[in-house]
Amino acid sequence: MSSEEYVVIEFKEPLSSRIARSLSRIFLVLLNPFQTFSEIAEKPDVIGPSVIFCLILAINTLSRYFEATFVTVVLKSNGQESIIKLAELVLTPQALSLNLINIASRLGFGWLLGYLLIRFLGGFFGRDPGSKEAFSGIGYTMSVSMLELLAMLTLSIVAYQGIGSITISVPSNATLSTIISEVTSETQALMVERGLASIISISRFVWFLSRAWTCALFIASYEAMCRTGLAKATILGMLTYLVIYLVRGF
Repeated sequence: MSSEEYVVIEFKEPLSSRIARSLSRIFLVLLNPFQTFSEIAEKPDVIGPSVIFCLILAINTLSRYFEATFVTVVLKSNGQESIIKLAELVLTPQALSLNLINIASRLGFGWLLGYLLIRFLGGFFGRDPGSKEAFSGIGYTMSVSMLELLAMLTLSIVAYQGIGSITISVPSNATLSTIISEVTSETQALMVERGLASIISISRFVWFLSRAWTCALFIASYEAMCRTGLAKATILGMLTYLVIYLVRGF
């Protein structure tokens, strides 16, 4: 009686191939979510979601920098005025750090909450996609937020090119959030005054579209990764999005 022994040699996928696949998924998940989530279920990764996460932080910081260069703030106190650029307030290391921490914590919490929901609901109504698969899949839904920020930055560039510089007056003890709110109100008023109201309408449409698109990605993730069927996936995806939106906004 003879026995045969086999040696199985497994070649590890090159890092360059994994990076290329992850980067392509960032955009493919927006165009063909069902197929892409099926592939993520087979070969999950954290490279793509990590890149999206970092890009969102970078785009948000760039948006604040761009807006701040156009705005002058007049601080009033006891009949005296001091004039500063908004950049001096929002582009300090402390302000930038707080903004990045706020954005990162919101994104991270939404990522974690989505992960827990798809593990629990997907496992109960279909199949548990697994920890790596769920973590990777939910991470890729942030592609929509990245695209929304890019669209909003583009609209801001167009708007400020048409408006030019902006000057607002606030009390010297006004908080940064109050100043930002005043800048937003003044910007919208000037856009209407100078015939740029269509940009406001477009930005609202982008806001609505991004949330509908995110909800659609959640639906696709349940269908492709949890095998729940489209009817259940639609309900679970909408429920997941609603919970995340109500808890912290998405």
